[in-house]
Amino acid sequence: PFMIGIGIFTVTLPYFLYTLALKYIPVGTAAALGIIEPLMATLFGVCLGTDHLYLSSYCGIALILISVFLLSKNTE
Repeated sequence: PFMIGIGIFTVTLPYFLYTLALKYIPVGTAAALGIIEPLMATLFGVCLGTDHLYLSSYCGIALILISVFLLSKNTE
């Protein structure tokens, strides 16, 4: 049951919510927000797990945030 719950909350639910969001927001904005997923996974791993961030991780986080900012400016 635990593995089924993880599958539902990490695969099925996000896919359903992403598809539902496309009815209300432009595709470009939804794609830009989808880029944040790896960033959030990294931060959850650090906060809830035993992962550690290195200089390259901080650079990657900064690049993701900059790209989302630039993509959101171009879609408006």
